[in-house]
Amino acid sequence: MRHKEGRGMWRNRYFLKLIALVMLIGSVPVLVLGYFAYSKSTASALEKSELSNMNLLQQFQLRIEEKLAVSEKLANHLASSILTTEAMRMSLDERDFEIIQQLEQGIKYVQFAQSDIKEANLISLYKNWRIGTYGTIGSHYAVEYSEMFRDVLDDRRTAFWSIRPTSSSTLLQYVVKIPQYAEQPSGLLTLSLSLDALGSDMMQHAGRLLIVDGMGQVVHDSWGKRTGEAGDPSLLESIRAHAEDSGHLAYRDGSEDQLVFYRKSTNRDWLFVAEVPKEAIISDSLSIGRITLVLIVIVLAVIAIGAYAGSRNLYQPIYRLYASLIKREEPEREATSRDEFQVMYDSVDDLLHSRRQWRLQLPQLKQFFILKLLKGEAAEKEIAEKIDYFGFNAHESVFCTLSVEIDELDETRYEGKDFDLLLFACHNVIEELIPKDMQIGSVLTNSSIVTILCRTAVPFDEMGKLADGYASLIQSEIRRWLNLPVSIGISLPFDQLQEAVRSFHESQQALTYRLKLGSEAIIDYRDIDRSSRGQLLYPQYLEQRLLEAIKSADRHEAQERLHLFLKQIFAEYRSSTEYELIMARLVSSVIRCFVESGGSLDISGQSQPWLERLYRLHSRKEVEELLFQSMIEPMIEQLEKVNERRFQSISGCVLRLIQERLETDITLETCAELLNYHPTYLGRVFKRETGKSFSEHLAECRLQTARKWLLETEMTLAEIAGKLHYHDASNFSRSFKKTVGMNPGKYRQLYR
Repeated sequence: MRHKEGRGMWRNRYFLKLIALVMLIGSVPVLVLGYFAYSKSTASALEKSELSNMNLLQQFQLRIEEKLAVSEKLANHLASSILTTEAMRMSLDERDFEIIQQLEQGIKYVQFAQSDIKEANLISLYKNWRIGTYGTIGSHYAVEYSEMFRDVLDDRRTAFWSIRPTSSSTLLQYVVKIPQYAEQPSGLLTLSLSLDALGSDMMQHAGRLLIVDGMGQVVHDSWGKRTGEAGDPSLLESIRAHAEDSGHLAYRDGSEDQLVFYRKSTNRDWLFVAEVPKEAIISDSLSIGRITLVLIVIVLAVIAIGAYAGSRNLYQPIYRLYASLIKREEPEREATSRDEFQVMYDSVDDLLHSRRQWRLQLPQLKQFFILKLLKGEAAEKEIAEKIDYFGFNAHESVFCTLSVEIDELDETRYEGKDFDLLLFACHNVIEELIPKDMQIGSVLTNSSIVTILCRTAVPFDEMGKLADGYASLIQSEIRRWLNLPVSIGISLPFDQLQEAVRSFHESQQALTYRLKLGSEAIIDYRDIDRSSRGQLLYPQYLEQRLLEAIKSADRHEAQERLHLFLKQIFAEYRSSTEYELIMARLVSSVIRCFVESGGSLDISGQSQPWLERLYRLHSRKEVEELLFQSMIEPMIEQLEKVNERRFQSISGCVLRLIQERLETDITLETCAELLNYHPTYLGRVFKRETGKSFSEHLAECRLQTARKWLLETEMTLAEIAGKLHYHDASNFSRSFKKTVGMNPGKYRQLYR
């Protein structure tokens, strides 16, 4: 039985997941700890290796520089002595053996004080002698060594180290000019150190040790390959680019990765460099890594065995419950690939599904019932049932309705497309501000957020004060959190939920007074003046002035007169009904004026949408913008086109009459009588269309005809003046000369 149960466990996913989880919980700390131990030990080994190499390099540098400093001090002392300076001016021979003996003793003392000096020489450049470790050389010396020290004499330094290759080895030579600060030295002191002697101070090292002078030349190479040659330029440039006096950097020498340790000399521009193969440094860390890996594998194997044994004991009760549930399921569900807990979850979920669905639908059902209350669609029996169903605290309670609407968005950071989202945001703020036991609920209807407040066993007056307090709180909090202006209408208190429809209309009617009070108003229905007025207030004279501006197609005047009309209306209307009647009368008058002035009936057919939009607006500014921009301004644009066509027709008739009656005594009054227009109106239209007055155009036409007759006929000036209705021939001549620049007779002579 246990064997069969064990085989069944391996076929179930949760058992495998349990083993995997235990393995994960056990192995992650081991892996993390192993990685941490390996990282720390590797870092420690690398740090120790770096520190050891730097210490060895430092000790090497200190010993070499100590030898060099002692050699320099001895050489400078000997070179600056009075005996040496005086001897350089002398031609030494056998008779000066005492001086020669003293100079040789000085050289031997230098070699005795610094045993690493292989050779020392005092050289007279002009007297042609040399005293050194291997004896004294006479005059033939100048010929032998003149080329050897030419570069030394050209060097402007008074003392310096250089490399001197010989047939058997390479020497490190210190040269001192005598006298030291003379422009033309008379002699030299040279000390030669064997680079092999320097190598004796190089302790056992895993890599390569280099000494590089300021010119980039390798003074010494522990491998003996680069001594006397130029150092690697890229490596030296990388080292000198570092501001630190000591440190290390990674470097690739051909195909091999190197770790380069360096120290900069403080006394001379030399570099002490140690090149160590990277493999030599990380060899210890690789050994640590292999040991750590073996230990981790062993621990993981132990964890795997323990995970299987522990998981099996934990899983047995779960497996028995799963096997029991899977047998009771339908065959099609049994075939699906689900783990054990999914099967158990599905079984429990079936039991809780109905209750969960009911709880999800409860808020929607509650809001639907409140909407029915506000519309008056809920019967008394249904109201009683729903009070108990939703748990409303309605017994012996007093109610009051608040209607919240968003004012204009023009002066906010929001746009019209954000309106619906803002309504939901305001609804959420109201739901949070009013305690659950103080409200029946809040719903969104059209553009309003309607909330029914409730309070147990309070007088109506106190309920009104409570509603005012919550209205002020809602308005201030929405302004603070959303930076949004809202207005709130408050109904009369009531004590029966059947009266919710009446209270809703009261709160909505109170909101219409925003047009009179402005934005962010809190209007209590109790404060509204509901008394009837004997006669409808309507500013007839302001309407007449507005209609006159529309007829004359004067935009600026029409906008100004509309503003004055609305200003008086908003200041004096009492009820929403009175406001709606005034707006309907105004729209009707404007449409009638527009149609009578020749406007198209297509625009007038929009009166109903205009009125519907007017009744939904929340502020004076919106009302004025709708009336002017959507109705009056398009009407004026169309009337301008109508007037333009009409004026063009009138001007054409006047021009035709002038041409036909040019030989008569035609006047503006005559034309106005024939065309049935007032002379002043006719003159204004004619000048606007032609750019000239009637009299100016008539005079031009008469002069043009006079020119024609002067050139084409034999009529006298008197006859032409009489036919064109000038007073006399002299009057005609003056007018002609004023316009043409010459009298009629001369014009006839020149152009005929």
